[in-house]
Amino acid sequence: MLFKDMGYKGRGYTLLELMAVMAIIFITSALVVPFLRGFSENGKLKAAVRAFVSTLNYARGQAISSGLKHRVYIDTSLNGYWVAVEEDPQESPGEYTPLEGRMGVPKEFPRGIIVSAMGTPRGENASAQDYIEFSPKGTGEEAWVHITNGDKVYTVSVSPSTGRAKLLEGELVPQHKIEASEATLGEI
Repeated sequence: MLFKDMGYKGRGYTLLELMAVMAIIFITSALVVPFLRGFSENGKLKAAVRAFVSTLNYARGQAISSGLKHRVYIDTSLNGYWVAVEEDPQESPGEYTPLEGRMGVPKEFPRGIIVSAMGTPRGENASAQDYIEFSPKGTGEEAWVHITNGDKVYTVSVSPSTGRAKLLEGELVPQHKIEASEATLGEI
């Protein structure tokens, strides 16, 4: 009755109703925020892996268009990669120099994302620095690279016949053999 006398016509909310709504919002955000944090980390991982795949495909394209071998070097101690070219195969065979511009500068994986394993013709986890080579014919070295954020793993696989890199979810290893020039390293 008191509210009717003061002209209150049922508009607005009581303090108790506002506190109940605030409690629901607080509880809901406490449950959702940890999920969103993991979602963001996995999104960052996938973006980093896609950038790496793009770099591999770029090196393949440059090898075809320039008629020169290109390599993507992967350095686990720097946690990064870059593209290099064999500029003069006649005078300096096997000598590779980083490309001009941003592709020749080591690009680091974002913080928390690492190369956990790789397999190339030089062996599985051959050294802290390894490479994947692309020929002017469009072929590439058979290789695979595992990239992880500790929670999720992606495998980047390079087909030897087409030189194309593809992204696979999970810690997958090709079922075929990678052969070195002197010996077969066996199934990886």
